[in-house]
Amino acid sequence: MSWRLRLSVETILRLTPAVLGSTVFSIAGLCAAHACLDDQALLAAREAIGSGLDRVGAPLASSSQTPCC
Repeated sequence: MSWRLRLSVETILRLTPAVLGSTVFSIAGLCAAHACLDDQALLAAREAIGSGLDRVGAPLASSSQTPCC
């Protein structure tokens, strides 16, 4: 096995627990929030949450459109 492939496999194996763990906790948190919060409150906050996500995502989207080199 080449050193690049071995390094790639090692990296994937080291990152997998962190990625899977954060995914499971995120989904569990969303399920808990959905179970605890009233549906009407979630619907009322939808626009505010969307604009907050837009503010966070806008710099990331604009930086990804600039060429790297």
